Amino acid sequence: METYKLSSLHSSLKVMDIQLDLVEEGWSFDWHEHPYFEFIYCKHGHLQQWIDNELYDLTEGNSILVCAYKEHKSIAVEPSEYLVFHFDIDIFGIYSLFNQVKNPLIGKDQTMDNHLSFSEWLDKLIIDFHIKSQKKSNQLSQDAYIEGMNSGIQILHLHARILECISLLAFYFEKSEGIQAAKLTPSEIDLATKALKYLDENFLRPVRMEELAQHMNFHRSYISTIFKKAYGISPTEYLTKVRVREASKMLTDSEESIEEISIKLNFNSAAHLSNTFKSIYGMSPSAYRKKHRYMNK
Repeated sequence: METYKLSSLHSSLKVMDIQLDLVEEGWSFDWHEHPYFEFIYCKHGHLQQWIDNELYDLTEGNSILVCAYKEHKSIAVEPSEYLVFHFDIDIFGIYSLFNQVKNPLIGKDQTMDNHLSFSEWLDKLIIDFHIKSQKKSNQLSQDAYIEGMNSGIQILHLHARILECISLLAFYFEKSEGIQAAKLTPSEIDLATKALKYLDENFLRPVRMEELAQHMNFHRSYISTIFKKAYGISPTEYLTKVRVREASKMLTDSEESIEEISIKLNFNSAAHLSNTFKSIYGMSPSAYRKKHRYMNK
């Protein structure tokens, strides 16, 4: 009988931002998508959240999960204050579990953590980390919302709380919708995590599935099946996601041209990178660079 080894479990949480925004009646954020998850909690007011063709009402105390690569837009029906954070998580089964959710809305009074409702749990998160509400603006940096995050311990503490929030969401959806995280054997978990680690370490090279299969000593179709069962996307899709995410960093942190970035990240051409980038972020690499450099000034 196979046994689980905690030392073999590989997981990664990336939190892109966390904001507590104030918006006026009539404010909107147009249709867009991105390669990471988005969580929204309506602290006060009333938001309408569109995901694909479904409309969800976010009234005071309600929250919602927007899955990666889902087209969505937000509209303020009245003046509102809402918490939002974007995250990416590479933990086997969780990605695919979230992608199976049919109703991503969580009610105000839903109990998530013993005696606390989820809205109370989120209010406590805001208080514990002194997250300040700000009038929404593209000119604001992360420091405008949370001050004093200048040590590794403080950042680790915040990540731990966000990870706890994500685990509460997973438990809730598993129970409320009768869905489950993918069941994998210890050997399948080991295969999936090693494949993900290999892609993370080699995405700057022109990695092909044949190379991954040879490295893992398994057939490429079997690796793809187990990888998708664990993470909800194929190894090729994951590799593209990692490269586009790296492109977004290079666009804001370097002076390299789109052509140079496309070569470094093994896209066929600058046009290939631009088309892939726009399909995920909803804007061209040039527009993304201009927007985010302005935000970081």
